[in-house]
Amino acid sequence: METFEEALRLFGADQLDELVKLLDPEITSTPVEGWPEPGPFLGKEAMLGQFHRLTSDIGAHRITDVSILAADDDWVVGAFRWEVQGAGSGIETFLDLLGACRFENGLIREFHFRTSRDAALEAAGLRE
Repeated sequence: METFEEALRLFGADQLDELVKLLDPEITSTPVEGWPEPGPFLGKEAMLGQFHRLTSDIGAHRITDVSILAADDDWVVGAFRWEVQGAGSGIETFLDLLGACRFENGLIREFHFRTSRDAALEAAGLRE
């Protein structure tokens, strides 16, 4: 759970060089439904590239309201808010997202972003 929260904190703080240290070299990630780049993103470099694209298109951003919804031996499902401000426009908005994150050998091996609790739990193979 701590690694999940730390990954979000590092992303929100634009510390991508530190964030990449938490990722398994063979990480698989999928974006939310309807995302312009459908993924999956395979490998640490692809994931880092996606993070750079996301942060280069916006101005200020931060992660808030992180909460853990479910966890088992390998998976953590958490919710968070991504608050962003347009680089040129200054317009502020937010996305309420969920992440299903699987760990292997202490590193993030899978990270699936979703917009609903049910979809995030399904991505992790967890049911309530």
